[in-house]
Amino acid sequence: MNPEQPIVPQPEPLPTNPKKMRGRTKLALWLMIGPTVLLIATFALFAIINFTTAQTLSTTTTEQTSLQDGVSSADTTPESLFDDDAEPQNLFGEQSTAQTIGNVLLFIAGAVGVATWLPGMIAGIILLATRK
Repeated sequence: MNPEQPIVPQPEPLPTNPKKMRGRTKLALWLMIGPTVLLIATFALFAIINFTTAQTLSTTTTEQTSLQDGVSSADTTPESLFDDDAEPQNLFGEQSTAQTIGNVLLFIAGAVGVATWLPGMIAGIILLATRK
């Protein structure tokens, strides 16, 4: 060995099977990530359901109407605003049963996601901070 050459330590080889995540760490990550993923999936599914099942407003006449014609045909007198016989108009028509069921299920999933987000974050942070 040459005395002028510095001794360079050799790096230790990496272990072939790294330490697996313990159950507590997995639980902490699930508590933190789960509600957020549920909320994102709920918003995405809501958009998909409502865009794919949306109905277009069909017109009964074939002639073109201007914006002024539409404004002048609207009945917005103060008496018509408080008329008990007036029926509310649904712009997109009636919803299908599948769309209604989908919206209710998505509402419930969103409510669960919102209700569990903050407690999941708090419990997950505590579990990660107290792991050994």
